[in-house]
Amino acid sequence: MTLEQQQNLTGKSVLLVDDIPDNIALLKLALKSEHFNILEAFSGREALEIADKNHLDLIILDVRMPDMDGFETCRKLKANNATRNIPIIFITGKTEHTDIEEGFSAGCEEFITKPFKIAEVRNRVRTHLLLCEQSGQKYFEQGQDPVAIEELKVMIVDDNPSNINVLKDTLEPLRLNISMALNGKSAVDITPQVQPDLILLDIMMPEMNGFEVCRHLKADPSTKNIPIIFVTAKNMPEDIEKGFALGGSDYVLKPFCLTEIQARVKSQLTLRKLLLQKESWLRQLEKAKLQLEEQVLERTTHLQEAKEEAEKANQAKSEFISRMNHELRTPMNAILGFSQLMEMNLGSNQDELNQKAQLGQIRKAGNHLLTLINEILDLSSIESGKTKITKEKVKLHSLMEEKIIPLVNSQAQDKNIIIINQTEFSVSCDPFRLTQIMLNLMTNAIKYNKDQGSITLSSHQTSNGMICISVTDTGQGIPKENLETVFTPFYRLEKNDPNVEGAGIGLTITKRLVELMGGKISVDSVPDQGTCFKIELPGAED
Repeated sequence: MTLEQQQNLTGKSVLLVDDIPDNIALLKLALKSEHFNILEAFSGREALEIADKNHLDLIILDVRMPDMDGFETCRKLKANNATRNIPIIFITGKTEHTDIEEGFSAGCEEFITKPFKIAEVRNRVRTHLLLCEQSGQKYFEQGQDPVAIEELKVMIVDDNPSNINVLKDTLEPLRLNISMALNGKSAVDITPQVQPDLILLDIMMPEMNGFEVCRHLKADPSTKNIPIIFVTAKNMPEDIEKGFALGGSDYVLKPFCLTEIQARVKSQLTLRKLLLQKESWLRQLEKAKLQLEEQVLERTTHLQEAKEEAEKANQAKSEFISRMNHELRTPMNAILGFSQLMEMNLGSNQDELNQKAQLGQIRKAGNHLLTLINEILDLSSIESGKTKITKEKVKLHSLMEEKIIPLVNSQAQDKNIIIINQTEFSVSCDPFRLTQIMLNLMTNAIKYNKDQGSITLSSHQTSNGMICISVTDTGQGIPKENLETVFTPFYRLEKNDPNVEGAGIGLTITKRLVELMGGKISVDSVPDQGTCFKIELPGAED
């Protein structure tokens, strides 16, 4: 199957124009196997109306029609910007060379005389549909002319040198690269080396006729896609049918019309160039696809290796965390425990009171270090995916009154800070983790609040059914440019203030825990007025 035959033209819209219904019926029958979308018009004026209202891929037009003949119809179609690019094929009983010249002068792409041959009509319709389709494809680099045929190679095969010279003179305006063969055997031998873009082939030749030449060339993979136009005096219907059946792209009868042969040659060369460019483009696309697949495979391999390395590192990290959990907590337990025992055994004289104060500093520093250890281990556990979340119904007001406010109340009283609990509703969450979250937010609200300030705990239900819990303080606030970084590890509001303790990972842990419970956290702040942290968690029915 040739490149041209491989192209699928199913569904192309073809308008048949003839004032005789039987002629249209015959054309429809001839084109039935192509599965085109056929439209019909029985006059030139009706054809213009249909062309104006429909997208047409090709028009087959009779010449002799009342009121407006085919030539005038063609001129009007070519004068209209909306229809000028639709290829037009005349099919008519007007066979004089002057008629053919007038048809091409009117703007047609093809001229077929009646009575027509089905194979002839089908091939020429396919040729011009393909030309129209391929010319619209983006196979060409910028600045490249997709229809320039100058210097394309044409081989003329004829045993009569006079016929070759006539054809050469006829094709001279097209500026082609023309070679010749004086018999069929020579043509078969040299075509694989020359690789012409088109062959003009006579039929009646000694030793090997044109039909046999065509059969040999179409059987050779290296030459089967080269289009062949038979140029012959054999005008019997069976000869024309045979030429197309053997794979000929067109069939021109001698004596030929100069304009007709030029148009046929130009059409076949243009189509040949377009199809070869398409094949080249598809090969480049396939090559690019293979290269991309190789790159994807290579990248996937690297990612897999990186994933395995990350998993090994994560396993090592988990083992480290597990070991540090024991190695760090055990000595801290001894430091805190023995400092408390020593403090309990001291009396009330001045030296012992001084020792008690020093032991208190040791215990305070130990507690601070233990808090840091717990936070680091907690964050590592969350990031390694080992933190387990269990959900149950938690009443917010009760949680605040029973577990949160009592634990932070002494810190608040040290700064004369008032805690206002206005929470209500119930949420679905892990109660232990919510307690950890709220304690962290409350500790920060006290730490960064002003003396005699306040902290307000409130809640409300959002439009999507979530419960929003707010912790609002009256402290110094957070600069606007820092709001997006407060949840990043080791961020601290007062980096240079030694009086404010903390490693800057509490809010990071808080954010991770909120997200693990299916919620989200945000912050709003106004400098010198205060900060409000908001947590949204799934609600639970009271």
